[in-house]
Amino acid sequence: MPLWELAVVLITALLLRGAVLYALWDRLADDPDLYQELAGNLVEHGQFARRIDGVLVPTAFRPPLYPLMLACLGGGESMLAVACLHLALGAATAAGVWLLARWAGLGRWSLLAAGLTICDPILLNQSSLVMTETLAVLLATAALVLLTAYERRPHTGTALLTGAVLGLACLCRPTFLPWLLLIPPMMWLVQGGRDGRSRFSWAACRGPLLLLVGAAVLLSPWAMRNAVLFGKPIVGTTHGGYTLWLSNNRAFYDYLEEHPPGALFDAERELPSLSAPDDPPPGPQRELVHDGRANAWARQAIFAEPDRFAWSCLVRVGRLWLPLPHATTPQESTARRLARYAVGGWYVLLYLAAGVGLLRWRADGRRAPWLWGLLLCFCLTAVHTLYFSNLRMRAPATAVLCLAAAAALSRRQPGASGVTRAHT
Repeated sequence: MPLWELAVVLITALLLRGAVLYALWDRLADDPDLYQELAGNLVEHGQFARRIDGVLVPTAFRPPLYPLMLACLGGGESMLAVACLHLALGAATAAGVWLLARWAGLGRWSLLAAGLTICDPILLNQSSLVMTETLAVLLATAALVLLTAYERRPHTGTALLTGAVLGLACLCRPTFLPWLLLIPPMMWLVQGGRDGRSRFSWAACRGPLLLLVGAAVLLSPWAMRNAVLFGKPIVGTTHGGYTLWLSNNRAFYDYLEEHPPGALFDAERELPSLSAPDDPPPGPQRELVHDGRANAWARQAIFAEPDRFAWSCLVRVGRLWLPLPHATTPQESTARRLARYAVGGWYVLLYLAAGVGLLRWRADGRRAPWLWGLLLCFCLTAVHTLYFSNLRMRAPATAVLCLAAAAALSRRQPGASGVTRAHT
């Protein structure tokens, strides 16, 4: 593989993402999801905790990986440090997409796949915010790279490392958990019967089992910490009930019926408080009570009005994959509206190209990276059919879309995607 292409990819990513970060520099001071607060408390107090009513209490409301990375940078207070982190993550993602495209046989069009990833509007926007999308996309891309590497040359270390990266992805965003759980059985089904070997032989079961071991090693410290503090081995977060309730409640269902598509839903104004007089004092148990209460209210709304719930599922899937971003303010300026339409046009073209690419390469649908990429898209869609969704929630699938779009113009390179089998 020509290393000059990799150099071009890395330099382009650093220059373009760097320019965007410079233009949107002030946004790095915001902390919309309290990741900087969590990181700061880790540095100052050695606790993954947040302040509630002036009291520092342990929490599992947010996943731990991104705050831990910010803590390693001094708590995320340095905007320059966060910018450098996001630059490095973005460049590594582009390099991973280029490598995947090369392995998939896209030849010189691998540069296009990487370029589309670098220029992706969601990633450009989110790279200037202290949020998890930039890291999540890198981990998804790294997992695809390792899954493809394992198919090309099965190796014990590769399987363990793949599981570890998938575990890290789940610690970044719990929406990766269904992908982690579906990959091992799919790997066993697709790869287990090759070369005439039994599906129950060690050679067939080794990869899936080692992958699960690698993931368990990374996830178990977080689960054990939560078992001690919360009384439950929480692998994800205590945010799931709230996220389910956010898009499954009577106010949201009424909003879908009474407002045109794209109208803003103000959850803070429309939804009642989760607090109650008999709540425990601020601490882990209150967090569990609130999450359980939100979950119960969501289930009540779902079962009380199954027809409106079904419609809301379609709306959530639409919002996940919608090309055009929603307006974020009722009174939108002309410049912002034109920018939204430009982003919508980008994704329309990307979707059309990706559709053509998938049709042209459909014969490779059972091979890496296509199989694992499509499985990721399926898992994201399944999760956000039930849970709150918007355009940025599909960010982890960026590499898959860009690979498929580049495949629309490419021809398979002889021997580029052949699978080499070696067992160790």
